[in-house]
Amino acid sequence: MKYSNVICPHCQVEFQVPTKSLRETRNKDKKYFCSSLCRRLFLGFLIPFNCVRCGKQGLKEKREFIKTKQHFCGRLCSAKTTGSNINWTPERRLEWSNRAKELNSAENFLNIERVPARKIIKICPECKESFNDTLNGTKIYCSARCFRSSGKCGGLRENSTRVHRSIYKGFQMDSGAEQFFAKTLDALNIKWDKNKSIFFPYLYMGKNKKYYPDFFLPEYDLWVEIKGKRYVEKWLPEKLNALKENGKKIILLFSHEITKDNVWRLVSESNR
Repeated sequence: MKYSNVICPHCQVEFQVPTKSLRETRNKDKKYFCSSLCRRLFLGFLIPFNCVRCGKQGLKEKREFIKTKQHFCGRLCSAKTTGSNINWTPERRLEWSNRAKELNSAENFLNIERVPARKIIKICPECKESFNDTLNGTKIYCSARCFRSSGKCGGLRENSTRVHRSIYKGFQMDSGAEQFFAKTLDALNIKWDKNKSIFFPYLYMGKNKKYYPDFFLPEYDLWVEIKGKRYVEKWLPEKLNALKENGKKIILLFSHEITKDNVWRLVSESNR
């Protein structure tokens, strides 16, 4: 790559720029700077100043420079000048008190010019009723109820199984893995029951909680917990220990482990 020598318009330092970029630019008056600091100083985005207290030089953004008349290099110089070294005479205290009362008075607050927001009428896509919204508003539905009933609401945790729930043989399956496990048990002629009422209490971080295992195999007196391969709760060990402490047998199966051979092997080994 070839380079061409260019002079910085701010500090007059010569530096190199790729020749290709010089050829491709359409604006012949375009200026190249040796650094972003020189560019901001040249365009007036940064303004140099001298500290009021110590005389040290510094740089400030233009929008910050306009706000105040006194400029300091740091908080220490600012505090020593405007804070502890101020002679708080009764006249000065009264002056500052009156100034604060004037700024915070109700008259000044009521005199603020307020521009009313422009409103428009929208149609809710769920209930087909009209509702008011501001011109720049982002509301789509008229209420939270319509938003939830639309099926497009968020709020579900990552890898939530709510969208994969289904009914199989009259039982609600909380995920596709549970439905596949139930079909696998049917293919192996193993009786099963989807648990919804039996729970085992356990303690987690000082709080009493209830654990409902997923499946119960009555022929083997065995409980089964089904989990996805991505999401596992931090309190899962406490759940499993709750059954073991009560003398119950339980096996943990992940979705990628549900095969006929693997299920039959785990069930058979638990009966020994």
